[in-house]
Amino acid sequence: MSQNNTLSAKAKNIVDNFINKNFHKSSISRTDPLKHVIVTLYAQMPNAKSELVAPFKDCIFDLHTHFSQEEIDILLAECNKVIMYCFKYAADIHDSTVHFDDYDNELLEDIVSNDAPLNIYKTPESLIELCERLSGKHGAKDQIYLPYADFSDFPLYYPEANYNIECENIFVNSYAQILLSSQGVKAETVYTDGDFEEGKGHIKTQPDYVFAFNPTLNQTYKSALSYCDGMWLNTQKVVAGGLALKIADCALAAKSGSCLDFILPTGYLDAKWFWYVINIVLMKKDTAKFNATFIKLPSLPYGGTSVSTFLLHIEKDKGNSGMMRFIDASSRDFYNRFRVTEEGRKQLNNLDGEKNDVFRFTNPKYFQREGLNVERIMELYNQEECDAKYEERLHYTEFFNRNEHVPHQYLIDKKLPELSDGMKYIQLKELVDIEPTPFIDEELLKILNNDSLSSNYMDCDIDAYHLKTKNFWQSDYNYDLLSSYYDSIDENCLITGIVSGSLKIGKLTYVESPIAFKKGMVAFKLKSKEVSEDYLLRELVKNYCSMQAMMLANHVIDFRGEEYILEPKDFLEIKIALPSLEEQERLCKEDAHAYLKEADRKLIQSAEEFKRDVHMKKHAIGQTLSNLSNWWDLLQQARKEGNGIVDDSQELGKIHKRAIRDVYDNIQKAMDKLQMQVDRFWRADGLQAQSMSLITFIKEYTKETPSPMFIYDIAALSNNSVPKVVFSSEALKMVFDNIVSNACCHGFENKPSEKNIIKIEVGITDATPYIKISNNGKPMHDKLTSEDVFTYGRSSKTGLSHYGIGGYEVRNLMRGFQGDAEFISIPESEFPVCYKLTFKE
Repeated sequence: MSQNNTLSAKAKNIVDNFINKNFHKSSISRTDPLKHVIVTLYAQMPNAKSELVAPFKDCIFDLHTHFSQEEIDILLAECNKVIMYCFKYAADIHDSTVHFDDYDNELLEDIVSNDAPLNIYKTPESLIELCERLSGKHGAKDQIYLPYADFSDFPLYYPEANYNIECENIFVNSYAQILLSSQGVKAETVYTDGDFEEGKGHIKTQPDYVFAFNPTLNQTYKSALSYCDGMWLNTQKVVAGGLALKIADCALAAKSGSCLDFILPTGYLDAKWFWYVINIVLMKKDTAKFNATFIKLPSLPYGGTSVSTFLLHIEKDKGNSGMMRFIDASSRDFYNRFRVTEEGRKQLNNLDGEKNDVFRFTNPKYFQREGLNVERIMELYNQEECDAKYEERLHYTEFFNRNEHVPHQYLIDKKLPELSDGMKYIQLKELVDIEPTPFIDEELLKILNNDSLSSNYMDCDIDAYHLKTKNFWQSDYNYDLLSSYYDSIDENCLITGIVSGSLKIGKLTYVESPIAFKKGMVAFKLKSKEVSEDYLLRELVKNYCSMQAMMLANHVIDFRGEEYILEPKDFLEIKIALPSLEEQERLCKEDAHAYLKEADRKLIQSAEEFKRDVHMKKHAIGQTLSNLSNWWDLLQQARKEGNGIVDDSQELGKIHKRAIRDVYDNIQKAMDKLQMQVDRFWRADGLQAQSMSLITFIKEYTKETPSPMFIYDIAALSNNSVPKVVFSSEALKMVFDNIVSNACCHGFENKPSEKNIIKIEVGITDATPYIKISNNGKPMHDKLTSEDVFTYGRSSKTGLSHYGIGGYEVRNLMRGFQGDAEFISIPESEFPVCYKLTFKE
């Protein structure tokens, strides 16, 4: 490449030291520190354009804060060369604490919106080197055209040439204009509004060379590079047909003997309209002859992420016209990873942290920079003989004449899986007929949406009786518009459509009146005896059929959004793998057997889950009855002591006294709870999480659930600063009920005593809040493990009886709200049994 950035030794040392200090963390910028340096230096150049500096005035900083006056004088004296040297390394330098793919991080969004990184969009130097090797160097007399050049840095490598630049993103290109202005590049820039329209091109002269690099052409606002939504985007997605027209327009306008290089997203290679336009406009044009090479490239780092691209290299009037080459250089064999060299490792290991000149991030001896392995790609390109492992060579007639209705049938066939013996591929046009779809002429019609379609051919029946009715005349759109979006069908049929990138199917039955369905869905019937209906539907939902559907569909973008429309004529071009009828029957029977087996498994699983659910509900009722029984026993004791007479003011207990009226209140509460549980037979369904204080919850719970069997010890809650958690208070009550019930049943053996204690503690470990609930009853049975406590069917008491439902439900409820439960057994301690509940803060 002809780029000349020879700095003086002094200037290079100053910049290297600065880069070394700011490589991982910079006080200037957290996203793009060298952008600030470049803008600041450019602003002080005598020929600086104020209109270019204005959008980036916040990037300008006082050079004296980082450089001495002597250093500043040196930098300004070689300003244009310093800017280019900074640009060379600018994409490598950013704050290592900022992760560009973390688009949910509010701090990152704030940083990016205030200081958008721009150097990360530079064209990889290895890509420019590859294009130079393919197309040759460019000199002072060359006229170069750069379409889709939002970040137009290509002229920096050939500053003597004349440029015609076409771009869309004004903000991003403004920064590129600063770079071009600093190097004295002669360029005329035109801002466009998206897709190419024939007859509205901006090519004013016959270019000697055309170069385009824009991996975002197939992205819309909502799918723009994730972390910089709204900063780097295309106003509208460039559709495949429009892009192909642009390429053809460039090729036809270019001088004879010239070359064109387009580096674009690989998704366009699957688009029908891309190849349709290339075929009719470019390859069959009698007035110009072209050769085209399509090179799939490895994923390239771009914009803080990686993008999958291909390089389209076109040669005009260079002999052997009409040849097409497809080279697959997408593997990592064709890519050099960023790595520290052996010499770099030695320096890094001996690095003295106080010396910035020991280990230089700009020293090529220490690093292998990331980029394409240009030598390896060119070695493959220059081979006289075709290497079948990586390449195909064919004339355009062989490529395009495989199917007159599908221009890229050759590529589709290459993606089809290999067939086993006795099978063949056959197009659907040989097997099915498209059903007629009359215009909608009724006011009310039942409507079939694609969400009714299925990916399971054994479960795809659609009963027309259950479809919803739509009033088309009262729609927001006029009738003519609606009729262009909907078709109708008036009899039973099979139906298919693309849903989320896959073909889905349906068997429409019990049709008694017209049914409306959106365009893009295809209604059809079986006509051939070579295939059974079940086998046909079985194949349509497979990946290889979905792949064909996506490559055949029209990509439509309008006010409704973005979707893939499969036209009936394109649907008929899909190929399915067809064995004999006997084999079809065998395969479908195997599927039916597996389906029934899976259905039986799910039925048994559902029955088990229902059984567990019923047991948990019965268990909860049993807990309430046990609590009611305890209070009733206390009331019976009062009657016995009063010789059959119970005085409401009477108090029970020697240490912890309770009035009889409190006993009545607790009996009533237990009765109310029991009534609710019986009426609703309800547990955790529909519970909602909310922010809650664990300490407040525990205080309220212990106040509302006193027991004659034990006392609560919550002294450890005082002066405890635990953050709020997101959980369901109702679910946590159920968890506490289970743990308390287990303590009464297993620890205290349902024997009331004022010495029985349930202790509750709250704390936080590693930013995870927790509650510990322990009791001083009997330890866990020695035959049980801690995990057994949470296992359905194992009891904490003996391990041989009961259902063990309480522990099972504790863990289920905790995990249902992103928490967890742990059982801790310390047999020799005062409190031998403990449950630890952890929460998401």
